[in-house]
This record gives sequence, structure tokens and C-alpha cells, in this order.
Amino acid sequence: MNPQMNYTPQQVMGHDSYSVPCRVGNWAEDEYLGALVAEEHKKSLAEGTLTASRLAATIGSASAPIELAAPHADGFVHYGDEIMLSNAQGGALACNWQDRVEVSQESYAITRGAAEPAERTCWRVLPAHGAEAPADGILRFGAHFTLGSERGGELLYLQSQRYTVHNMNYSRSVRGSERKQGVTGALVTNWQTNWEAVHLDPTKLAQIRSEGQPVLANAFVALRHTSTQLNLCSDSLVVKNHFGHEAEVCCFMDTDIAKSTMGERTSHAVGASNHWAFTTGVPAAMPPVPETGSVIVSEANAPVMS
Repeated sequence: MNPQMNYTPQQVMGHDSYSVPCRVGNWAEDEYLGALVAEEHKKSLAEGTLTASRLAATIGSASAPIELAAPHADGFVHYGDEIMLSNAQGGALACNWQDRVEVSQESYAITRGAAEPAERTCWRVLPAHGAEAPADGILRFGAHFTLGSERGGELLYLQSQRYTVHNMNYSRSVRGSERKQGVTGALVTNWQTNWEAVHLDPTKLAQIRSEGQPVLANAFVALRHTSTQLNLCSDSLVVKNHFGHEAEVCCFMDTDIAKSTMGERTSHAVGASNHWAFTTGVPAAMPPVPETGSVIVSEANAPVMS
């Protein structure tokens, strides 16, 4: 064959080597393989083990509506309450059990999603690592606590740690040359899962007066990571996950610190990205108030008809 020829003599002559009914190649093996793949697909679909089926079930479970804790009569946040952490910019703190974060330990992504009471946006107020809840069960300013999100009987704890080359726990957003600190959900509690509520007024007098005071529910406060002294923050950086486009959550002080007098720094109030509220459920329905002069007769004291 001439090496400069791109086609065989039969192709140049237009010769048809095979008729239409003739099959070439491993046609029988391809048919058998197609039938086996189809059967495996039907079996996986019936058992619900397809990737799409598992993902749909996981998203449906995480987005299932959940009932938050009813507000207490005193109006304060209590340990053990099932609350939603709402941000002043809109949305709520959400846990993503499907998104594994590549850090030094098994952790999962935390974002700011839709402010709807669901499994992924519900958090439980727990005592700090190695501590117990106070006798009155009230959360107070300056007291260390932990936030846990439950799924299938397993808790994921809100955690942050100062980023290093080893743990790679950093946020994708930056401010100038400063990289923000990452926030993840961890499976175990430690000193890096401890937080405290801080009053929004940055003046020294307000901070001293608020120390030890109960934290009001449905009111904005700042949540400070105790080991790094940075506030929980949610900026405008958008991340895409299984639930759509949501905002990234990090640890960052959204404020400007300016030097005023010699040796003293004046801290400005933190921005809206640092404002979080312990959102509770709807108050329980109260019984109707009877009209004046009416008498309520219960079954216990109702007259017996003879």
C-alpha cells in the first residue's frame, strides 16, 4: 500500500465491504453489557441507591421543616433550646453535611442560607466543652457555650481555628491582605468549639455592664470565638452548593480599630455581618380570655345530671 494514500483501494473505488444486516466488532458483548447496565440501573432505582436518589433524599431531609423552641416566659435564651441563628443581612446559619471540607480533621461546610426553620438551620445551645449548664439554665453574656446541629442522632459542632499551613482552615474571602478565618462543623467538641455572646455596644462600660447578664432571644448580639477572639461573620462571598447559591461564613471582626489617644485604641461597632440573633419559635397559643361576667365550667366541676 502506498504510504501516501489515506484510503484503501476499495474505499477509493467506493466498494461496500458489508451489507446493512451485517454486524461488526464485539456487537454481542456490547448488547450483553447494555442489558446488564440497564438491569443494574433498575435495581439501584428500586432500592434508592442511585446517586441522584441519595442526594434528593439527603437534601429533602436537611430541608425538612422543624419546630423551634418556644420562647420562654423570661424572654432569655436557655441551654438546650433548639434555635435558629439569624443574621442581620438576612438568612440563617446553615450546616451542610454533604460538603466535606479538606482541613486537618473531618469537618463540613457552614454557610448562610434561607431563614427557614429546617434541620440544617436548627442549632442547639449546649454547655461548653468540659463544662455543665448553670442551675438556672440561662445563657449569659461572657459564658462559654457550644452550638450543635443534629442529623440522624449525630451532632455537628460549630468550630473555628486559627488557620495555619497544617490545618488549612481559611476562608476564601479576604479583606485587603488579610485572609479571613474559616468556620466549619466538627464531629467532636474541644476548646475550638467554644463561643460566647458579646454585647454589640463596643464601649468598655457597656461591655462591663453586660458581663453576666442574660442573653435575650430574638435580639442581635455578636458571637465571639473564645480561643481566637474573632466574631462569627457572614460576608457577601457567594458559594454554590447542593442548596443553591449561599453566603460563606467565617470568623472576622467587621470593624475598624483606630488609634485615638496614646496607647489606647477605640473600637467601632461591628457591622451587620457580625450581628446574629437566637431566633425562637412561635409562642404557644394562649387560651381565649373569657368575657366579663361569663363563667367557665370544666368537666371536673360540671354539674351531674340525674
